[in-house]
Amino acid sequence: GAALQHAAAELRRDRGIVSEAVRSDGFALEYAAANLRGDRAVVLEAVRRTEFALMFAAAKLRRDRTVVFEAVKRNPFGCGFEFAAVELRGDCAVVLEAVRLSCTCPAALRFVTEELKSDRDFVLQAVQISSEALCFLPPEWKGDRAVAQAAVRHNGFALQHASAELRGDRDVVLEAVRSDGAALQHASAEMRGDRDVVLEVVRSDGAALQHAAMDLRRDCDVVLEAVRNKEDALWYAAAELHDDDRAFHVDRARQNGIAGRGVYAPLFSITAVTPTHGGFQVSAIAAISGEGVPDMSFGCGANLADVAAALGAHASSRRVHMVLPGRAAPVSAFDDWWLLHDIAPTTMADAS
Repeated sequence: GAALQHAAAELRRDRGIVSEAVRSDGFALEYAAANLRGDRAVVLEAVRRTEFALMFAAAKLRRDRTVVFEAVKRNPFGCGFEFAAVELRGDCAVVLEAVRLSCTCPAALRFVTEELKSDRDFVLQAVQISSEALCFLPPEWKGDRAVAQAAVRHNGFALQHASAELRGDRDVVLEAVRSDGAALQHASAEMRGDRDVVLEVVRSDGAALQHAAMDLRRDCDVVLEAVRNKEDALWYAAAELHDDDRAFHVDRARQNGIAGRGVYAPLFSITAVTPTHGGFQVSAIAAISGEGVPDMSFGCGANLADVAAALGAHASSRRVHMVLPGRAAPVSAFDDWWLLHDIAPTTMADAS
């Protein structure tokens, strides 16, 4: 193909020879006669070999959508779009299609007209097509809250291209981690140390614990929620928690229905734990509504985890908070092993 530059003018006008040359090397289009650089079939063959061949095409073909899209498809970075006619680089529909064709890295956005770059509707559409679009947009859009939220809602990893201010914005960060928990790594240090944010993330993506601040990686309740979601999340916890098999054993963590501190879950007040023949009867009310719960019966070896499971079934919730008589705060998720046998006497004494 490259040998075409040394060929006689007559050969560079020969359609068959030029077609064969560009089929071998798209750059050979540079040395083709002018009429062949305006031949649609020849140019299509060239841009299918290299997107940069578009720069040698006749002006009419650089305005041809099919030819331009072939050049964009040839390179995942959308570089061929640089050589498209200016009217196409300013056409919203054409540019958005170019972004779709190279959505993993829509560098085509670098070459759009300034007028289009300043169009909010266009920008909002672009960031919802490609998670990388925000990377190639002007700085003012990286700091635009609505644009950033639209981008991270489509793909949480777009958070890495948002402004520093927005990477520390709770609402934007929450949108990102709800889309992909691993996006937490791109949030500000403040957000990675925000207990409420991290709790929400690890409940749906335990592996995101690795991106949380160290203080939260040694927070037992946060680690428990991560382990409940992902078995090996414990490896991302602080080293001192790695050997606590009793508290963080996967089966126990998942079966334990007591919600951790700060986790949103229904709240119940245990009003009585009464010994019965062969076990215990537990009475409870929903703490917010005051609605009573049907009395629950348990065997002699029952513990608080069993009560939490029964209350969770009643409330259609995997986790619940429980407050025992005489206590102001809910029991810890790590108190799941407490036996009803040890609670009943206190409860009965309080009732008398």
